[in-house]
Amino acid sequence: MEPKKLILPLSIVTTTDIDLVLNEINDLKEYLVQIKIKNSDSEIKLPHTSKSLDNLTELNNLDLTNMNQVDWLKKSTETLVTKAPIVHIGFSVEPNLLLLEKLVDWFRRNIDSTLLLTVGLQPIIGAGITLRTPNKFFDLSLKNHFNNLTSDLVKLIKEVN
Repeated sequence: MEPKKLILPLSIVTTTDIDLVLNEINDLKEYLVQIKIKNSDSEIKLPHTSKSLDNLTELNNLDLTNMNQVDWLKKSTETLVTKAPIVHIGFSVEPNLLLLEKLVDWFRRNIDSTLLLTVGLQPIIGAGITLRTPNKFFDLSLKNHFNNLTSDLVKLIKEVN
């Protein structure tokens, strides 16, 4: 039987999001170990967890009181941190979360289901975005569009004179 693949919720968009969830999983695992040592018979009451971790566990049908499932989640998340494809997108202004969720949803449906984003600010681009993968760069900015039209503009000006 093939091992289950981790499904990422849209609340986990960036590499920072996945790092925060991994830290939270590590803290949760340590908490579970301490509870087992103190009193192994009592019912486990979990500490408050983030929305991202809640969405991740719900989407993957995991029980955070089960140490085996927490171990699997930790290993899967660590693998994701090192192996997930990453796309860097540069915006001229800070993008809102809804836009980032729509972008990552499109990338995950069309490129890779484990893709993560890194987001940067590049005010010089004016409008549009720059998109960078490990082996490609796309400048989809208004600045680049105008730079590409410079020769046409010079040609038109010469025709007028």
